[in-house]
Amino acid sequence: MEAKKRYVTHSGKCCAVIGCKNSDKARYNFGISSCDIHNGRLHMYCGCDYPFRMFTFPNERSEESKANRLRWIYNLQRKDYRPHRNSLVGN
Repeated sequence: MEAKKRYVTHSGKCCAVIGCKNSDKARYNFGISSCDIHNGRLHMYCGCDYPFRMFTFPNERSEESKANRLRWIYNLQRKDYRPHRNSLVGN
């Protein structure tokens, strides 16, 4: 009998960029997959870099971070987009 892969569903944290498929779930699934370079160790333990990172939007505590946050929102080019505290952008 073949073992099934176990996938964990997450809270739906995904990249805010339109068309981007990066998400916390994709990072998790990469972490529990086997590494071809390190003799089948899980990626979360082998030391290989993840294929992408997820970043939270800058906060609005200082004038500089407010300006950075507005730049991030502008660069998304999404009409009337307002990020919430769980909004992420992948690289």
